[in-house]
Amino acid sequence: MNRRVMSACCGKSRVSFNFENDTSLVRVQESGAKISLEDAVYYANYLDKNFSLFRETGGVHSGGVGHSGVVRYTCYDIGRHNVLDKVLGRAYLLNQDLAGHVLFFSGRVSSEILLKVAKMNIAILVARSAPTDLALALAEDLNITVIGFARGDGLNIYTCPERIELPPRLSVVDTKKRVVND
Repeated sequence: MNRRVMSACCGKSRVSFNFENDTSLVRVQESGAKISLEDAVYYANYLDKNFSLFRETGGVHSGGVGHSGVVRYTCYDIGRHNVLDKVLGRAYLLNQDLAGHVLFFSGRVSSEILLKVAKMNIAILVARSAPTDLALALAEDLNITVIGFARGDGLNIYTCPERIELPPRLSVVDTKKRVVND
């Protein structure tokens, strides 16, 4: 069944839209996976440096799977959803469990993309583009680290920053707006 339903994610008070069949297929990521800041930048720039078709056309998405700073494989397609489907298909053909791996991706991170990442059992996503608010709410509920706008030497860590190993001189700054209710 593919109906949209309203539900409270993972028992929290936040209300979000999910596909009913997706809620039974995703689970909170309990992974102890970590990634260095340098590896996050490397994965993001790997796509830019190795997929000239995007620079030539501006219309091709790419993505890949990495582990411990090593790119395992990559895929590309005109559709961002198709890229993730190809990544998952490759893992299936290789009989590879993606737990502990990092997914790096060129496209926008929507709630549907985030749900696909959760189904892949991946706890860390590095994307060159922006995440949506709903994707970030789901990422918090599902304990998935989302890194977005990863380009050049810059990136934004949106959720679960404890998985990112920072150099000693850097620290995470919480920039979320706080509302005080009296």
